[in-house]
Amino acid sequence: MGKIGWVTYESFVGGKRKLEQYGYKGVVSEVRCKNIALWLNKNSEYKNEVYDPKKKYDIVIFVKMMDEKCQVEARKIKKYGSMTIFDANVNYFEVWGDYFVPGTKPTYEQNRDAIAMASICDVVIADSSYIASVVRKYNNNVVMIPDAVDMNFYKGRINYVVDNSVNLVWSGVAKKSAHLEIVVDVLKKLSEKYRLKLILVSDERPEIMGVFQKFMECEWVEFSHQNYLRELKKSNIIISPKKLSNAYEMGHTEYKITLGMALGLPAVASPQGSYKEAIGFLGGGIIASTEDDWVDALEKLITNDSLMKRMGGKARDTVVKKYSVEVISKRYRKLFGDLLVKNANVN
Repeated sequence: MGKIGWVTYESFVGGKRKLEQYGYKGVVSEVRCKNIALWLNKNSEYKNEVYDPKKKYDIVIFVKMMDEKCQVEARKIKKYGSMTIFDANVNYFEVWGDYFVPGTKPTYEQNRDAIAMASICDVVIADSSYIASVVRKYNNNVVMIPDAVDMNFYKGRINYVVDNSVNLVWSGVAKKSAHLEIVVDVLKKLSEKYRLKLILVSDERPEIMGVFQKFMECEWVEFSHQNYLRELKKSNIIISPKKLSNAYEMGHTEYKITLGMALGLPAVASPQGSYKEAIGFLGGGIIASTEDDWVDALEKLITNDSLMKRMGGKARDTVVKKYSVEVISKRYRKLFGDLLVKNANVN
C-alpha cells in the first residue's frame, strides 16, 4: 500500500480539514483533491489524506501550492526518498496579453514560484493541454489530467422540449462575466426571433446582467452546487464565451462546460483549447469563433429539438468517458503506480 499526502492550504495551518470537509469555498481542493482522493481510498491500494508535515509519505502532491514554504517542503520530501508532484492548476508560468479581468494576471512572485516548483518536483500535473505545453520548458515529466466531474451529484433529467422558449445557462466568478460581452449582440439578435432566458450562476450579481435585461429575461442565481444543479435541470444549453486574449485564459480547463454536459446539456463555447477537446471528443456541442458562428450555433439548437437532445446525449457520454471522477481517479492510480515502481528501481 502506498501512502499519499495532498498538500493544500490546510496542510500548514492549525485545524486542518479532513478530505471529506472540502466544499465550494475551497473549490480547487474539492475538484483537484477531495473527490479523487476519496475514490482512491475506496477503490485502490493507496491511502490518501491531507498532507501532514509531521508524517512521511510515499508520494506527495502539491495542489496549486508553490510558495517558498512548499518549495522547502518538496526538497525535504525528496531528500528522505519520496516522490513529489506539483499540480499546476493555473497558468502562472507565462505572462502575456490583455488581462481584462482583475486579479487574473500572475504576480512576479506567482510566476517565480510556479517555475521553481515545477523545476523541483518529480512530476507536474497540468489540468489543460495548453499548460502542459508550457510547463515542459521547466520539467519534461508532465502529465495532463483534467478536472474531475462528480457525476454522483451532477445528474438528473433535462427537459429538451423547446417550444420556442430556451434557457441558456452560464456559470463562473462574477468578475469573469466580462466574457459575456462576446454574446451581447448575438443574444439581442436572437431574442428578436425567439423567447430566450439567460441564467447567470455566480458568487455575486454580475454587473453585465443589466445589459442583457434591456432586451431579454436574465436572472442571477447565487452559486452553490445545489443551486447550480437545480438551474442546469431547467436549462437547455450551456454557454461559455471566452475572450482568448492572454495566457491565463488560454490555460483554463473545460470545467465551465462539463458540469452542464454531465446532465446532458449541449455546450456552445469559444475555441479555447480545453473546450475544443471536450466538445470535439464526441460532438457534445458546438465551437463558435465569431459572432456569426454564435448566432448559427445557438439557432441550430433552438430550432431543432432532436439535435439538441442528440448533442446533449453526446455531451453526457463525453463526461462519463473522459471527465468523471472514476475515470480521472484511475489516471491518478496509474500515475502513482508508475512513480512508485520508478522510485523503487532507482533506490
